[in-house]
Amino acid sequence: MGAVKRILCIIVSVIFCFALFGAAVTAEPIEADIYDMADALNRLNILQGENGDYMLDSNLDRAQATAFIIRMLGKEDHVRQNADQYRYTRFDDVDPNQWYAPYIGYGTQNGIIAGIDNYNFKPREKTTEKAFLKMALCALGYVYNEDFDWTNVFQKAYEVGIVTDDSYRYRVEDNNDYRRRDAVEVLYLSLNAYKKGTETRMATTLVDEGLFTMDELLDSGIFGEITPAEIESISAIAPNNVEIKLNRNIKDIFPQDVEVVEEDTGKALDIISLAYNYGYVQVITSGQIPGKPYKLTIKSFTDSNGVKAGPVSGVFKGYTPIQVVSDFFRIQKVEQTSLNVIDVYFTHPLNINSENPIYYELFSDGKLFAAGSSQNMTVKKLQSVPNAVSIYLKNSNFEPGQVYTLRVSGKLISGYGAYLAEGHGETIDFTTAIEQSEELSILAVEGKTSNTVRILFNREVDPVWAGKRLNYTVYNAYNDPVEVKQATVTDSGENSGREVILTLASPLDKTKQYELKVEYIPDLYRQSAIEDRTVQFSGSYTSNVDLALTGVTADYANYVELQFNKALDPADASDFTKYVIRSMTTSYMAVPKKAYYSAENGKFTVKLYLPSYQPLDRKENYVVYVSSLKDSLGTASSSLLRREFSPKSNNVIKPQVIDAVTVSRDLVRLLFNMETAFNPTNLSITNYVLEYEENGEVVRKAPISITYIDPVTLILRFDELDGSTEYRLWFDKVYDYSEEYIATSASTNVRWGR
Repeated sequence: MGAVKRILCIIVSVIFCFALFGAAVTAEPIEADIYDMADALNRLNILQGENGDYMLDSNLDRAQATAFIIRMLGKEDHVRQNADQYRYTRFDDVDPNQWYAPYIGYGTQNGIIAGIDNYNFKPREKTTEKAFLKMALCALGYVYNEDFDWTNVFQKAYEVGIVTDDSYRYRVEDNNDYRRRDAVEVLYLSLNAYKKGTETRMATTLVDEGLFTMDELLDSGIFGEITPAEIESISAIAPNNVEIKLNRNIKDIFPQDVEVVEEDTGKALDIISLAYNYGYVQVITSGQIPGKPYKLTIKSFTDSNGVKAGPVSGVFKGYTPIQVVSDFFRIQKVEQTSLNVIDVYFTHPLNINSENPIYYELFSDGKLFAAGSSQNMTVKKLQSVPNAVSIYLKNSNFEPGQVYTLRVSGKLISGYGAYLAEGHGETIDFTTAIEQSEELSILAVEGKTSNTVRILFNREVDPVWAGKRLNYTVYNAYNDPVEVKQATVTDSGENSGREVILTLASPLDKTKQYELKVEYIPDLYRQSAIEDRTVQFSGSYTSNVDLALTGVTADYANYVELQFNKALDPADASDFTKYVIRSMTTSYMAVPKKAYYSAENGKFTVKLYLPSYQPLDRKENYVVYVSSLKDSLGTASSSLLRREFSPKSNNVIKPQVIDAVTVSRDLVRLLFNMETAFNPTNLSITNYVLEYEENGEVVRKAPISITYIDPVTLILRFDELDGSTEYRLWFDKVYDYSEEYIATSASTNVRWGR
């Protein structure tokens, strides 16, 4: 719905602008000198001369002026062919046998010229400037004594654009020394002017009369130098909106003149509508596939000179939404994963509240497509990332190539406790591209270690069913079953939620083939399932990689960081009794107070926090010992792990706020430089104070509540915050993760979130 409204606003605003500017009666100025103008008029048989001499400094009599105007109208052939019809006029001084008589007769009958009085025309008398401008204005369709009169000829001519000097805005006195060069400029500008009430240039009359083709008119130079039509720029500005900049201003272009196709397949997008203004065109298409190359062709258009142009082409990539980056709770992006599933990413982590369908609605073409209810959709948090949900439509599918709008209610609360868009909710448009949904399938089955088998699915599976060991049976080459002791669904990394590790009771034989039978495993939404499926796999596996301690760093005297080559069992890795640190030269021995395990970005680390009375000494060398540590599959290390290290510093690190930022109008997020303890002091509202000035007074405000997100992140809730106020946050005490080291009485500035 939001997409349609915005697109309509764009179309209406562009059309409005076009109508506003299109109402002007003046055409675009053409740059040309008097000789270029004379040559152009000569090529159009309007201006004649002798041996290339146009006699530009000669005066112009009224008969010649009349002939010029008739030629400009493209009526000279008509006048000559019907001379007998026009040669007899009401003027006593116009000899019907003179060459100019039919011209004067035609001009009089059509209201283009008038005599000195009712009986005299004075054809050989010099024309004045006012008289010639009056003829030119009448030729353009303006009616004398209706659109203008003798008192404002100069002003009307300036308004229409057939004279350009600013002095004409105020000129009153007639010019009796009017020369051919002056008439040449007026004729040239008149041919470039719009006929009254139209956006058709006078010069195109010569084409309409059949005297010239459009190409001949262009070649004459009457429009100045014409550059080939081309697209200067083209880009997608919305999921179904393309903006084109042409090197010419546009008079007319229609939807049927535009074609957009996929570059690789030739499949066409629907052209729904377009709008244009000057040289810009906006085309509304059916939904574009993000990042896909498209070729846009304008087969034909009419420029502001009335010139037909085209075809012109350009290539653009389908609109790719900009991923929102914000400290506040916003929708980040939407990705389609199947015909009836989309993943929605947010800028904050989510909790189980985000799985409530009532927060989500889908629209198509401004109409409700899927209401937010458990009857229409299932919503699940993604296991692979903390900030996304997957929406499964139960009763409908997305149509490929269409633009949809997702509306998320402002009642949705993030894991930080912030309402979406400060409670206003938010909409986002997205284009669907997937044409067929995949059934849940097994992508790979392979030996991982001597007693583990890895199963990779094409999408996330139901963790309860996939974690049941009795759902799997492994048969060896002799068709004997091999007991499955454990089935573990991977919950981290790129394959989180779609990878299962089976632990077997007996080892695999690398030289044999095995068979895996899966009884029943549905996908995350139970949309499709694998049932009674068998898969062959080889017993070959990469040689067992034993758990190894690959690195030790000690940047400070109060903790040591260990790096391992594989994922660990989280509970086992957090058991501080499994670690011992000894000096290589003294009797120093320390058992850490706490151990903190982290598995992020493919790195598996354990931080050992030492007792405050046993800091490391950078002058000493140490050895860390790790005993019986289990990996993520529950396999314990068969040997004692050890590694030597040297501390880099005798300094002790204590908790410090490295970023304090508002994440809503009542929440401040604190990010610490190290892990902090989950203890009463760290979570006490009396431990923190927000300080600011108001009317010259220092105001101190305590938080209403505190939420411990993780060891390095706290959320402080206040009654209300003001984006124009500068805040400073103070804390009394903050304990590190081990509760051995305390930072006291520190402060930091609070930045307003982006």
